Amino acid sequence: MIHLVYCQNTRATLEESEELLKQGKNEDSMELAAVAFSQLLDDYKNRVKDKFDKYPFSFNSSVSGSIFFSTSSDSDLASDVESFASEVKSAFSDVDDCISELQDTLEIISIGIDYRKYMKFYLLTPNVSKENRTHMQPQKVYKDYNIYYPSNKSKYTSTKEDAQFCIDFIIESSIILQEFNF
Repeated sequence: MIHLVYCQNTRATLEESEELLKQGKNEDSMELAAVAFSQLLDDYKNRVKDKFDKYPFSFNSSVSGSIFFSTSSDSDLASDVESFASEVKSAFSDVDDCISELQDTLEIISIGIDYRKYMKFYLLTPNVSKENRTHMQPQKVYKDYNIYYPSNKSKYTSTKEDAQFCIDFIIESSIILQEFNF
């Protein structure tokens, strides 16, 4: 059913994912499935931007990136300020992450993808992003996509059925996005 996927990059990555699944490499298959889903969403966003010069779910502001403290003294006060600044920046980074997850949720629901299936997919697969995350190093890179395994990710061992679910979910999502093509 992969032939039904319109986006060429997504289709090619899904074919690789399916081949890894046939080889019994469930984790590797699901990594590529996560990349394929990001490619699918990127393709959709680009098609909307190409037609309308904007995408309704573009949120480019960052709270933590706008915070900067500078001290020139080596006193205890300067050390305290630096420590406080570090804690504040960390807190704002956490807020940024939370807001980003809310934005992703809103986007998934708004474009018509089944959110319950998306949550299962999200829980099974690593995080994938084209952008470098300052507080995390990618464990792998596939083409332009960084693959992250957060430290709080479940130690669940995936099955062949899980990997197949991920591939099927992307095919279904692709069809949904193609039904209302900009």
